[in-house]
Amino acid sequence: MSEQCQIYDRVCIDCDDCVRCDLEDSKRCDNCGRCIDETEEFRTLNIKEFIEVHEDKEKFKKEGE
Repeated sequence: MSEQCQIYDRVCIDCDDCVRCDLEDSKRCDNCGRCIDETEEFRTLNIKEFIEVHEDKEKFKKEGE
């Protein structure tokens, strides 16, 4: 079974968008943290939505077994 994309609602196609730097598209993320302090745009994380997506993945995984 193919792994689910971390960003988009699809199967992973190895596009590497999930490991690309938010500040420099040509750079791979190295967890430097500069994006956290740069702007308010990068400080928001919707926990509820994250939890719902995780619950949906678990639900679909169980249904597929």
